[in-house]
Amino acid sequence: RGLTITPAPDPEAFDLEKELDDLVGLKEVKEGLRHMRNFVEVHRRRAAVTGDSTGRAVHAAFLLGGPGSGATAAGRVLGSMLTKLGVVAKGHVVEATRKEILVGCSSGDVEGKL
Repeated sequence: RGLTITPAPDPEAFDLEKELDDLVGLKEVKEGLRHMRNFVEVHRRRAAVTGDSTGRAVHAAFLLGGPGSGATAAGRVLGSMLTKLGVVAKGHVVEATRKEILVGCSSGDVEGKL
């Protein structure tokens, strides 16, 4: 199958609420994306007031789901959102299976790949 790389859309045209409205169901995913956006924005505003430019970690997990589950669409929204917020320079999404990520690994090498 090979890796699929989907380029990010224009960050200026990205509208998180519109993108979330387009996702069917996935209530917890939508709440998580909004929470992450709010977290980044609050820390950015706090840094502007306090002058603290220390970076904060944004934790995201792998998105996993079978065909039609919305995992790829949610991943694309996440990449676009993080690009618009300036957290990442590129918001492209790399689609890979577990097998593709771990190809060529022995049991001791798995943590380095993830």
